[in-house]
Amino acid sequence: VNGKLLVLGDKLSVVDVANPEAPVEIRQRKVTRSQRITRHDEAWSIPEEPAKGLPMWASSFERIEHAKVEVALTHPAWHELRIALTTPMGESIVVWDHARRGRNQRSIVVTDQTTPALRSLIGTRAQGEFRLEVLDDVANGSGGSLSSVKLTFDTVHNAYQAEIGDL
Repeated sequence: VNGKLLVLGDKLSVVDVANPEAPVEIRQRKVTRSQRITRHDEAWSIPEEPAKGLPMWASSFERIEHAKVEVALTHPAWHELRIALTTPMGESIVVWDHARRGRNQRSIVVTDQTTPALRSLIGTRAQGEFRLEVLDDVANGSGGSLSSVKLTFDTVHNAYQAEIGDL
């Protein structure tokens, strides 16, 4: 179209082999970045025994560049909590592990910069069932609840474009 060839996809290598002794790769010229958000805003009680967790669906075929998890909750003793995000591939990423909350802290916000384990999501697709698992592993009757959970994925999709004359 208009002297251009547009191919959408994750991987494409275009090589100019006019000179077989010195092939030249024609680099991609367009990258689309987006922000994909999955959220749950209904109250959900925090169990004092293992549970399946809160399912959250992402439906983007784009690759993740950065990830952020935000959890707003009420609980009298955050140091009794372990919070993990289970990926569609079954990997469990701990985002909170029995830490004490800061003064007036009402939410937990972690990114792939602050929580290295989230970096395992980088390069994977933002697609499938993610599950947030919150466990109060001290059975003392001091329950709590999640008020909201938000997963934010900064994604990238490569659209490759080369001049027809370059092919």
